[in-house]
Amino acid sequence: MQFPDSRPAQASCLTTLMLVCAPLAPAQDPYFVADVRPGAADSAMGTATGVGSLAFFVAGDGVHGRELWRSDGTPSGTYLLLDLAPGAASSEPQGLTQVGGQLFFTASTPGNGRELWVSDGSAAGTYMVSDLRPGIEDGAVGLLAGLGGRVYFPGSDGAANGYELWSSDGTAGGTVLVRDIAAGASSSTCTGFTVVGTELFFSANDGINGFELWKTDGSNVGTVLVRDVRTGPASSSASQLTRVGATLYFTANDGISGFELWKSDGTGAGTVLVKDILPGISSPSPAQLTSAMGQLFFTATINASGTELWTSDGSAAGTLLLRDIVVGAGSSNVGNLADGGGFLCFTANDGTNGTELWRSDGSQAGTTLLKDINPGAAASNPNQIKLVGGTLYFAANDGVNGIELWKSNGTAAGTVLAKDIRVGALDSVPQSLSDANGRLFFAANDGVHGSEPWVISIDTDGDGWNDLVDNCPQYANPDQADCDLNSIGDICQIQNGGNDINQNGVLDSCESNGGIPVCFGDGSGAACPCGNESPVGQQAGCRSSFGVGVRLMGSGQASVGQDSLVLLAMQLPANAPTLIFQGTSAQSNGLGLALGDGLRCVGGSIVRLGARNASLAGILAWPSPSDAPISTSGAPAPGDTRYYQAWYRNPVAFCAPEGFNFSNAVRVLWVP
Repeated sequence: MQFPDSRPAQASCLTTLMLVCAPLAPAQDPYFVADVRPGAADSAMGTATGVGSLAFFVAGDGVHGRELWRSDGTPSGTYLLLDLAPGAASSEPQGLTQVGGQLFFTASTPGNGRELWVSDGSAAGTYMVSDLRPGIEDGAVGLLAGLGGRVYFPGSDGAANGYELWSSDGTAGGTVLVRDIAAGASSSTCTGFTVVGTELFFSANDGINGFELWKTDGSNVGTVLVRDVRTGPASSSASQLTRVGATLYFTANDGISGFELWKSDGTGAGTVLVKDILPGISSPSPAQLTSAMGQLFFTATINASGTELWTSDGSAAGTLLLRDIVVGAGSSNVGNLADGGGFLCFTANDGTNGTELWRSDGSQAGTTLLKDINPGAAASNPNQIKLVGGTLYFAANDGVNGIELWKSNGTAAGTVLAKDIRVGALDSVPQSLSDANGRLFFAANDGVHGSEPWVISIDTDGDGWNDLVDNCPQYANPDQADCDLNSIGDICQIQNGGNDINQNGVLDSCESNGGIPVCFGDGSGAACPCGNESPVGQQAGCRSSFGVGVRLMGSGQASVGQDSLVLLAMQLPANAPTLIFQGTSAQSNGLGLALGDGLRCVGGSIVRLGARNASLAGILAWPSPSDAPISTSGAPAPGDTRYYQAWYRNPVAFCAPEGFNFSNAVRVLWVP
């Protein structure tokens, strides 16, 4: 057994993030982040976008207008990034998109109009990429998409080209026109950006074929019309572009079948009508196209069943009504379709239970009411369904607590109120639910602060530390051990190849580099003999007659071949006779054994390394230049763990009639 070691419970708190040294809240429990707009007024926080450990969102603090904010999930780490439109004016950032570890967005400033901006999360690293259209005219539209490390957007460098497809790597020189799709001053009005594999699909109007389906690989020649679905200048109005695996689904009107479901593999021949659901020119109005479990789900309206839930596997035969929830021509008002992580989640009204939460596994039998949150005919009206870290979050009203945040694991028992943020029947109205790299950011009103940012940080490894502050979120480490203070938990370093010869969960480099102080006389182990515990945090032995405990620490390398290990005892009584000794194990399972005025921490086979009086300042270093190295006097072998402690004579008996005491111990791993 080893001694309890001295590593800080949260060494990562020493990092530049300066996070508080405790979980901000129990794992997966919502907590208030910051009062962006002080007082009861709302900051009108928008949807958050995650970039690394930060979340970016647009909000107004009542002084600066609506500007870009950033948050690491802590109050001190949540602040206005830059006042792009100085004063009360708003730059209204739009299209917040993470590409290549940076945030791209468009913003409108008084001198430049709306242009493309980029940020690394710092004020200095937030800048306009290029004044694409010089002057106050807008050079960029707030619709962005990332592909291959570049951001794509509709932009214009002047009246000559209109608004066309541009891309940028975040530099002015790397911001280029991809293709002038509608040649000349006209605009192609690109919209619906959707990435499938290595290509970006979108709808555009080249001025010849109307609004049709296009794609780009980022090059001019690779930016092409996929298919003129409605031949000639009329538009098929390709829209609702949705990726399911390697297939793009969308809705379009070919002028023959009305608005129906289509799919594309990126080729003209492979862009086809999936099924004429409502034969002829009439349209079933397919909507809410959603990918879940490798299937496409959507709503469609036909006379026989009203508006209900449909599914498609890409074939005509596999495109069918999933369940007629309200049997007959009535509609269940299916809405809020969302991927539930292994099932489809949606809302519907079956005519009995009101609008409630439903789920589907893609089969008729598996399409069922998930939970009647507001029992009976009343509706809980779930909305803003968002899957984050394997859990569904949404806003709903159970008729008791008002509109609050709920969560679900896909079962009725696991569908519960996450938190009654505004306690009682009043509503906190959660909104802008966002997945910011595994954290749920949202706005809510607790009745004190107005509608402001809240967060749930996921605890991936279940060790009680949410991922926001966990120094090793992949592997459980409730002690947050970080012996080398590099902000990476020891367990992560060991799992990723760090050496741990003795398999005790501590890096060899820490144990051999001066060792690790253990077994303190502060009450964390065995009790000191007469209540003479030293203060917690001093990492020392039991207090002596001088009122302090002796502290033993190591420095140098514990290498059998190149030994530079030195043990330093401090806070000794002046000139106190002191003995340094070595043991092969920890005494009493690492808790120590009361003896004399202190705790003996070292057990097993004992070797006396040497004795000497402390200095007048109460310090003793072992070995001195005239002493044999510890690797010689103690004779450890490579791979051995040894324990070291100082025994010293107390000039005045503290725990009468005893007159000797001990320091804490140091655990050392010897390497070759």
